[in-house]
Amino acid sequence: MNLELALEGPSPKKNNFELWIENQNAGGDVVQQESTQQADSKRFLEILLKDQGQEAKMTCIKWIGALSDSGAFEDFSLKRLDGLIKEALILEGNLKRQKDVLRQRLQILTKTLQGLEM
Repeated sequence: MNLELALEGPSPKKNNFELWIENQNAGGDVVQQESTQQADSKRFLEILLKDQGQEAKMTCIKWIGALSDSGAFEDFSLKRLDGLIKEALILEGNLKRQKDVLRQRLQILTKTLQGLEM
């Protein structure tokens, strides 16, 4: 018997809900009084809520790192986007000034060429 247990290895850990169900099945008493049923229901709900709370906590712990990294990336992205927009506005202003300078030079060149034709 000990050899069989050693070969099977440790049994997986059961949660409180599974233990409660096994406890209920092991009792074997089919007819229960109403107060016992209420007490059992209350214990069942307590166990279920405790398990669900632990599961929710584990889920939060699992995702908190990813969510905080996501928030940091979003902050970085907004700052980077603001920087890119500023650079684009500066570039646009420089291009408009160059366009105006080129237009003035072309007007001077046009007047010069018109003066030579006459």
